Amino acid sequence: MATLLRILIFASIGWMGFQILLVGYRTKIKSLGRPPIAWPALLLAKIGAGVSFTWMLWQAASGKVELSWASTVLFLILLLGGTLIITSALFRLGKNLRMGLPVEETTLITSGIYRFSRNPIYVAVFCVMGASLVYAFSWVNLGAVVASVCLHHRIVLAEEKFLAGQFKDYETYRKRVRRYL
Repeated sequence: MATLLRILIFASIGWMGFQILLVGYRTKIKSLGRPPIAWPALLLAKIGAGVSFTWMLWQAASGKVELSWASTVLFLILLLGGTLIITSALFRLGKNLRMGLPVEETTLITSGIYRFSRNPIYVAVFCVMGASLVYAFSWVNLGAVVASVCLHHRIVLAEEKFLAGQFKDYETYRKRVRRYL
């Protein structure tokens, strides 16, 4: 079982990275757009997620992690759930995917997984970071996750403010669909 979990970790993280590259290539993202929060905070949010993912990968590579049955189930739900959510979200966004606030016109996507969550990509990242905590808990990992989640929440709030000003039907969408789950 430990070997299967390690394979799933590497496959999931690899698949998420591949999707981001593929969608970026398909949509020909040419700019990062405007950052939704100050660059240092944005960078810290991304570093926190990277530390958490890397910590899980490092522990998986070591092969020393043993989980209880209950922890294994929780880990699999978080890891595979996050992987499925990000797959659905990235491909639903398609050409509207931007890193940062877009400087050009985009379309508000409210179908597919976006009917259930206004921010499924963040939900997916939070799930995978949660999986990392279950699989490879450490105080460093916990600190990285807490910092990253808090800063990503600030990003979400800034993006919502931007979307409310950009799309007249955003307020109706916001009232109908939850921010995360």
